[in-house]
Amino acid sequence: TDTARFKQPALARVKHIVVSHMNRTPEMARARVEEARAKLLAGKPLPEISEEYNEGPMVSRKTGDLGEVAQKDLEPTLGEKAFSMPLKTWSEPIALRTSTHIMYIESRKPGYQLKFEDVKAAIIEDETDKLRKLATERLLTSIRTDPKNTAYKDRADALRSKFDMSKADAAQREAIRQIEAEKTF
Repeated sequence: TDTARFKQPALARVKHIVVSHMNRTPEMARARVEEARAKLLAGKPLPEISEEYNEGPMVSRKTGDLGEVAQKDLEPTLGEKAFSMPLKTWSEPIALRTSTHIMYIESRKPGYQLKFEDVKAAIIEDETDKLRKLATERLLTSIRTDPKNTAYKDRADALRSKFDMSKADAAQREAIRQIEAEKTF
């Protein structure tokens, strides 16, 4: 089996502030991030600064805490930074194409290979699935290549439904109308 599939990646506990370049220049975003960084270095609490400055679409917008993330979970530049910068310091501004960030790495955990006992069931399930697929393919091949089997096109065509899709569209519109009428009560 693929041992890389059963590897727990290294994790970093990341806090961050992100300022979008939308409606501002990258220089303006950098200045805003530097302002937030200065307040953080002066001891202001991250949730307060995050509430004021964070513009990212992520759930962490209110708290600034991304939690534990693997490098692959972050944009490549941020991922590299998260696993190379010193711990427990706010980074200098990191400019990306559409936003500027600062990061704080609270802790890191190294990656490791999961124990066989922990992944045994998944390996067995994978191998069982492979065997099922192989058996199914062999059975289908034997059916397809058996000269005794004949496909009768006229009989298959007779099984097809002569369904008018315009009637289905009308029925769907009527069902939606009825549901919306019930919502007004």
